[in-house]
Amino acid sequence: MITFEKNFSSGREDGRYVCTMAAHLAAMRSIRRELALPENPSPDGFDSWRRRIAEKTRELLRLPSPSPQPPPKMLWREERDGYAAEKWEFYPDRFSAVPVLALVPAGAGAARPVPAVMCYPGSNHSKETLCGEPLPGHPNWPHVAHEERNRMALHLVREGWAAVAFDNPGIGETSVITDPAAGETQWNTRVQFTHGLLDAGWSYLGLTVHQRLRFFDFLDAFPWLDRGKIAISSHSLGTESAVAVALLREDVRAVVFNEFLHDDLRRYVAITEEPENEMTQNVGNWHVVPGRLAAFGFPEQCAALAPRWLAITEGGPDDALGLVRRAYAAAGAPERFEVSYYPAFADPASRAEHRPIPDRGLTRDEFYRQYSYCIPEDHSFRAAPAISLLRKAFAR
Repeated sequence: MITFEKNFSSGREDGRYVCTMAAHLAAMRSIRRELALPENPSPDGFDSWRRRIAEKTRELLRLPSPSPQPPPKMLWREERDGYAAEKWEFYPDRFSAVPVLALVPAGAGAARPVPAVMCYPGSNHSKETLCGEPLPGHPNWPHVAHEERNRMALHLVREGWAAVAFDNPGIGETSVITDPAAGETQWNTRVQFTHGLLDAGWSYLGLTVHQRLRFFDFLDAFPWLDRGKIAISSHSLGTESAVAVALLREDVRAVVFNEFLHDDLRRYVAITEEPENEMTQNVGNWHVVPGRLAAFGFPEQCAALAPRWLAITEGGPDDALGLVRRAYAAAGAPERFEVSYYPAFADPASRAEHRPIPDRGLTRDEFYRQYSYCIPEDHSFRAAPAISLLRKAFAR
């Protein structure tokens, strides 16, 4: 068992570390964020900071310049109960054909366009999972946890909104897997091509955001879509691309961040009490964006969305949520930021609020449950708070 006192404290008069990882963690604790939110920003100062967050996001993701591509192509359309399911593919670059599923309310069209929500899934969830559709070509694909709850697009189309569901790159239909029952796994191939992206100076998130930003260039292909009422709803891994896309697209009116909001840097240095083979730093190379931790965390990116509508649907540490509240107050729109918690922590009495996360000495369970009010095994899309926020965002 690794502990801070035994493995990561110095014990030397000069405060240095012989253990390389101990020295590394100490250096990470000393980082002062390049784009930390100022304590009391003026309206002009906040607007300048918000723009710098967006510019730095673009810089870190190393997004390629768009190239002319053919318009999206509808592959099929089938009527469902109260809506139609449409399968499309679009072409973000000269190499890729990216499939999406669109659920379109009955009666929507050029004469009656409807609000549209881009739906970004959790890590290994497919667009078919979001839509309640069978996964084509993969009859034995393993079911995801909380499958009914995670039918994000289906929940949203039943509100009368169009819902466009994406795969995460290399997942579901976009994976190379042909026989999940034989033990082949999409995780391994995603790890493999993400190594290639990182070695080439790019990142999995950069690729994801590139594709999802290019989709906005083709919106004229969808006559049922109200260009003035576009939102993004995201779950788990999808939240990373949701905030980045929204920062780079001012026409995104609202974001649903269906995850507990926390700072990856704080988690990285705080969890020091665990078995060596379970170190939480190994969270998947698809999360890695070189330089991001030194620039900002997800709380700063969420804060930079102010004054647009934002829902955090699975809570998070008080310091992360407090930073976003401070930003929305500075932007003059505190009512547009909404927070809900896991059912187990819905009662404020169940949360030891206003407790900052220490920079060392936590177990993984302590970080998640005691400081972040997070129940990992109950992690899922939360339809009620998502729909509540989107109704307000689309009302005007």
